[in-house]
Amino acid sequence: MNIVKAVSVIIGTIIGAGFASGKEIYIFFGQYGKFGIIGAIVSATLTGVIIYSTIAITKRLQIKSNNEFLEKISNSSKVKIILENVINAFLLVSFWIMCAGFCTFFKQEFKIPIIITASINAIITYFLLMKNMDGIIKLNLIVVFNKDLSKGLFCIRAKDPYKGKYNFVGGKVEENETNDESAYRELFEETGISKNDIELDHFMDLNYFKYDNNLQVYYGILTHGVDLVEEKNKLEWVELNEELLDNNKFGGNYNIPHIITQIKVFLKNGTGLGKY
Repeated sequence: MNIVKAVSVIIGTIIGAGFASGKEIYIFFGQYGKFGIIGAIVSATLTGVIIYSTIAITKRLQIKSNNEFLEKISNSSKVKIILENVINAFLLVSFWIMCAGFCTFFKQEFKIPIIITASINAIITYFLLMKNMDGIIKLNLIVVFNKDLSKGLFCIRAKDPYKGKYNFVGGKVEENETNDESAYRELFEETGISKNDIELDHFMDLNYFKYDNNLQVYYGILTHGVDLVEEKNKLEWVELNEELLDNNKFGGNYNIPHIITQIKVFLKNGTGLGKY
């Protein structure tokens, strides 16, 4: 079913943008004879390879947005900005091409003046954009271990949710930042631990579809002493033992022991400890 959805989106996007209907193919490639046929085959092959490669990368790395994709293919902030602008420009141009095709179709088939269909299209677009469509809210939490993984850094929540309970530090991913940038920012704001002090890894995501939340789980091992700087919540190094199951003491509705266990299993049995 996911494959059918993906294929449908690709076909709809290409045809909707006016690039691949039979008439366009004939006009663009047919007029060049055998060279046009070769060009059509090459174009179709390149399009297929690019689409397949992109989908394979996003599936393998569990990428859910353009920003995450750009993070994986380039470490340069300048390159990311350029690529992001290219993507946004392409999406904007494609949208207006689709709008133009919509108006032209109704004029050609039903003799409806373009001004009418354009006005209807503009009104529909306006209400869709103005409607409260927040979508999935992206949040993060950061698990900070001490060097031997015996303790974790927790905050004591000063307000709800989980007021008075131990919880991980973290916060909301802002629109103008990548997931990794948000994790480092939240960690620094709440603890004073900077990117120079610790390396964070994006370990897994917890998706709460009923709450429209995507919770990104990061972890890192602090291998040297750092003077902690408390923001709003008190900070404390806590022993990682069976007390994590005490729901009256720890927030997260038992997610905390699950997350810590999964990370520690990976670190000890996988390859995670190799770089420390």
